[in-house]
Amino acid sequence: MILRMNAFKFTLKWAVISGAVLIVHRIALLVLEMDKAREVLVQQILLFLISIVVTSIIAIYRYKKANNSSLTLKKALQIGFLITIITTVLITIYDAVFLIIIEPDYYQSYYELNWDAELEHYISLNPEERTEETFQAFVKERNIDHFKRVAPALLLYGTISNLIISLIAGLIMRTKQHKIKN
Repeated sequence: MILRMNAFKFTLKWAVISGAVLIVHRIALLVLEMDKAREVLVQQILLFLISIVVTSIIAIYRYKKANNSSLTLKKALQIGFLITIITTVLITIYDAVFLIIIEPDYYQSYYELNWDAELEHYISLNPEERTEETFQAFVKERNIDHFKRVAPALLLYGTISNLIISLIAGLIMRTKQHKIKN
């Protein structure tokens, strides 16, 4: 009889590790006062994707090893998806605490530091409808807007990229099931 591990409990540990890496990175940027550099937002998204992909591959491998070398494609996909969901929830909770309690004027100070570049980028996306006045309104609502745009974007991009990686890892590491004929 093969002992089957609960994929959720197993995955939870790896997702917490992935989320912790991302939170430590964000705290380090804050302590080093590099959190308001314009390039940091893109780096955070890339680190998120790299973190969930690497963590998923390791978790799938470790799950297979812990489960007596038994792994199905369904379990590999499930592990990758759960890591993406849990990591996104952890980052969203950190962002909520940070943006609501710790530094509620974070985006206001970020945009003040990068006003010209951000204004130019904002207007260039839709010059007919966007002006400096609409940009000022956008900046005022940015904390709330963060949860409407960033968290769903992380979830969507993470799910798509991790689905592909988990599929490939699952196909490589899966165990063929042999059916016994009567």
